Amino acid sequence: MKEILVFSFEELIDAPIDFVFTCLNKDEHVEHWNELIVRSIYQKHSEDELEVGSTYQTVQKVGNKEYTFEAELTDYKPPFRATIKTETKEGVSITRYQLSEETEGTHLKVQASITPSNIKYKVLTKLFGWLSRFLYKDIYQQFVNYVHEHNDRLWDVYYESEDGKYSVIGDLHLNEDNTWDVLLSHDHHDVYNLLKHFDYEWGEDRVHLFRADSFKEAEAGFFEWVETIWIPLLQKKYGDEYPVA
Repeated sequence: MKEILVFSFEELIDAPIDFVFTCLNKDEHVEHWNELIVRSIYQKHSEDELEVGSTYQTVQKVGNKEYTFEAELTDYKPPFRATIKTETKEGVSITRYQLSEETEGTHLKVQASITPSNIKYKVLTKLFGWLSRFLYKDIYQQFVNYVHEHNDRLWDVYYESEDGKYSVIGDLHLNEDNTWDVLLSHDHHDVYNLLKHFDYEWGEDRVHLFRADSFKEAEAGFFEWVETIWIPLLQKKYGDEYPVA
């Protein structure tokens, strides 16, 4: 059977190529803009060790059902291209991502195709392939919107205690090396002087708390920091009558 192109998408994105590829490639971002992807399961290689020939399982949700597919990277050269192959009873599906640096930003091209396993699925692909075009178009438009929304590389992370008594907003900053800086905006508020006793790096308006290797690690670390350091500081200094930050 011949390979049938079922979808093609191109867009010029106003963001650096490394950042676009990170949002396209890292699970912590993909799960935000791709409503089909539930999670990825890595066995031989971790997400940070992927290379040509790496395999993993992708868990996808269609309607109310979850399906697990075996996926393989047949081409992988960050941040310029990646090709993912999955095999199902319907045939072999290929998704190709190509990125290039332009003066105005990053040009992204996505192509999805299938090589049907038999005549039946070939006919079904030609008859109903147009349905997938609408779905893919919406998904990748969500991706473009997601990149533009987060292009400043800064995410807010919000903590609120179960009793609603304590709340604080932190900043997660994505670095060029894909690590994350966890920051707290002090805004010259007296309450943040409590942190002067710690060996934190202070900027003009933010305190650098620590660095993490992933978004999930940074978010979880911030919650832990609030519960084990920040709230106890407030309780020790102010008791139940601490100033609202």
